[in-house]
Amino acid sequence: MAWKLHYLPTGARCNNRGGIMTLNVTVPEPMYRQIAAMAARHQVSVERIIAAALAEHVSRWARVEQMAERGSRKRFIAVLDKVPAAEPAPEDRI
Repeated sequence: MAWKLHYLPTGARCNNRGGIMTLNVTVPEPMYRQIAAMAARHQVSVERIIAAALAEHVSRWARVEQMAERGSRKRFIAVLDKVPAAEPAPEDRI
């Protein structure tokens, strides 16, 4: 996936209304066609589909970061150490 974001440098002022930032995004043609078709089906703009997808993805990343901050490798290893070193039960085998 070829995403290329062009944005204002950190600390630069955004002169757009309501603090909305404009980004130029380069995506592969097949992906654009898929997004455009989805936008047409839902009767919204391509920009709205991309903004919603970006917001959702950033939200997921933030959640993963929050979970990572709460976690501890030491505690993780301690929990793994409690797992018995045995073959799985027949019903648990793949």
